[in-house]
Amino acid sequence: MNARNVNSELLQSIVVYKYDHATKKTTTVSKSGYLHFPAENELPLEHFCIPIDPILALGYFRKNCYYIPLLLTQETGSRLYGASLIHRKESEDFMSYGVFSYSPVYTLFYELLMDMFLTQRDYCIEAREYISALPVFPVQEDERVRLSVELYTRTVVVQTYPLTDLHIIDTPINNLLNHISFSETVKLLKSLLFEQRVIIVSDDVSLLTPLLNTLCSMLNPFSWKHVLIPVLPNLEQYHTFLNAPLPYLIGVSSLPLSQVLDPDIVIFDLNKRSFINVSAQPEFPSELFSHLRRAVKLIIPRWFDECNSRKFAVEPSLRVSARIRLAFFHFLIEILTRCPKIMDPTLSQSFFYRKTGFTIREKCEFIKVFSNTQLFQTYQTESESTLSHCIVKEGIHIIKERSGALNSMKAIFGMSDVLAETLTTFERTFLNFFIEKSTILSSEPRSETLASGE
Repeated sequence: MNARNVNSELLQSIVVYKYDHATKKTTTVSKSGYLHFPAENELPLEHFCIPIDPILALGYFRKNCYYIPLLLTQETGSRLYGASLIHRKESEDFMSYGVFSYSPVYTLFYELLMDMFLTQRDYCIEAREYISALPVFPVQEDERVRLSVELYTRTVVVQTYPLTDLHIIDTPINNLLNHISFSETVKLLKSLLFEQRVIIVSDDVSLLTPLLNTLCSMLNPFSWKHVLIPVLPNLEQYHTFLNAPLPYLIGVSSLPLSQVLDPDIVIFDLNKRSFINVSAQPEFPSELFSHLRRAVKLIIPRWFDECNSRKFAVEPSLRVSARIRLAFFHFLIEILTRCPKIMDPTLSQSFFYRKTGFTIREKCEFIKVFSNTQLFQTYQTESESTLSHCIVKEGIHIIKERSGALNSMKAIFGMSDVLAETLTTFERTFLNFFIEKSTILSSEPRSETLASGE
């Protein structure tokens, strides 16, 4: 992959649009011409991209504007990433600016939209020049690409990696830390691992897209390929989606009053910080979960505060974010390597579970259910597609060669040498992945590196 190809893929998919709420007129500018959002169609743009009603229900606009990250899934299954910024004009009418792309560069979206708002320039006229002005830099050995963005108010440099991985980078874990406790996060992740239907309710719709994106990214090395609708329009014709008989993760501003939802749907009310409905779930293996809990508590103990008003006075750093993701990654890898289908399909199950320390109850209630999910089966078929998959496979191979069975959780958390070399390589890549490439940098190069040991 060269820089020209990466930039071409990113820039040619960018669409900038302007929407006038009074006239309901949408103006779009597209460099490539293959992304269009007409004003009049079966699913009007404002329903999914500019949910004005729940915003007005909050009774205020933050700093005279309201920023909403967005994600849309097309009929083909491909996803569009974007953001909208809504503000009041002098006439008290609303105007929205928005941007969409096939690449999830949310940091770039935010910088662009805030610049549009601060300068009040008509970007639908100047968007072509803006998009065309993004230069191409040589690619580093690790295929990192740097984009220099000339905004009217300042110049920023965005470092990116291959576009398929950006959804993790531009999805800060702070969304979880500030709004959902550790135990609530675990329940939601467990529901996703078991491919249940999950609804998250929040009257602040700006929280839904980053929160749902973060939950999906926490499933690494697995990926959520089912229905994902971060903001479902609060209109009656869309409420039938909530009883669809397939796994989904959907965000809503409020639950429909006119429709009875199926009892097995997991519903989490972010406003009240409570589960309205949660079906019975097999428990995580107790030993592995205790390791995860201890590891996360050492990193950021305040996340275990169940208080509804909990907020972090200082946002956790990207390094802390990366370590939390690593803890969950290690935890899911341990679960993955406990599955006989991954270790050795010919291995006797009784021998396998005796060697790995699982009880019969844990085997039946968790591993058996999880290993039959589409999430797990898709991982098996795509196990060569990403860095994390390759690292997992290499780690399992080392374990099988050296011990013939799995070691304890200590191996995954770096307390034994069984996976030391493999995990050291991965952690260095993983931490740099989060620390360096998602940060909006000044024109000066970043001095902090993982190698410095800071």
